[in-house]
Amino acid sequence: MLLTKQILENHRACSEGMEWYISNDEPETVEKTIEKLLDSDEHEKFVWSNWLLSHVLPADDKIRYAIFAAELVIDIFEKRFPEDKRPRNAIESARKYLSHKDATAYDAVRVAARAAYVAAYDGAYDETRVAAYAAAYAARAAARVAAYDETRVAAYVAAYAARAARDAARAAAAYAARVARAADEAYVATYTKIINYGLSLLKSK
Repeated sequence: MLLTKQILENHRACSEGMEWYISNDEPETVEKTIEKLLDSDEHEKFVWSNWLLSHVLPADDKIRYAIFAAELVIDIFEKRFPEDKRPRNAIESARKYLSHKDATAYDAVRVAARAAYVAAYDGAYDETRVAAYAAAYAARAAARVAAYDETRVAAYVAAYAARAARDAARAAAAYAARVARAADEAYVATYTKIINYGLSLLKSK
């Protein structure tokens, strides 16, 4: 997919991201730009890649992208709250909306998004709850992408999913010395899977 400085400006890319794009010889496609980002040591490479994908993917692919990200971490929530299916229902409602874009599906995905939001805040707070909250919020955001076609929300799903994986790893680490390393590895692995999935959607066109 074609990418130019003008396209990035039209999408209101941040100044740091624009500087990186220009300094890297203005890669001519979205795919090459993201591949360069992922190969770099740039601190914001996942955030920028996620932002770019959420702006250029077609509407239906934004929903698929959001669903994929939320599904990667939904088990974090379900392990903590095995009886609570509200976040799972939000993901499933978004998936159904892809197949049946009628008023009933639209209403259902909006209701499911609100329910997942409530699920994220229910229950007592503890270390595992932080990760569960992020996973539930990712599911809620996936449903909102389908219900409202919000570009910025598509980017939030991946961010919440990566955060959920990071926080779950942090809570599970047995020794303090391992906490930061485990959290960073989980964050990177999750974000990498999500970005690569987004790339596969682009390349399938």
